[in-house]
Amino acid sequence: MSMWWLAGNTHFLGRMGFDWSSHSMGKAIDALYNACVELQQNGDLYIDEDFMNAIFDKIYVDSEGNCSSPSLARDNEVSI
Repeated sequence: MSMWWLAGNTHFLGRMGFDWSSHSMGKAIDALYNACVELQQNGDLYIDEDFMNAIFDKIYVDSEGNCSSPSLARDNEVSI
């Protein structure tokens, strides 16, 4: 998911049931920054599919650990 896609579709994400607005873009920027820091420290993560797929997982979790993504919540229920 690229930043331009998020910026261009922010208004649709809220309508689809996600807890997302233009104020949420900071979460995505923070997630991308943190991933880049980790990649800088360990370049092997670049080819780690699990790491790359999980970069933006944190934007769906609030400060209390609640998941606002229906698909992530469903995946977590299945894996328990």
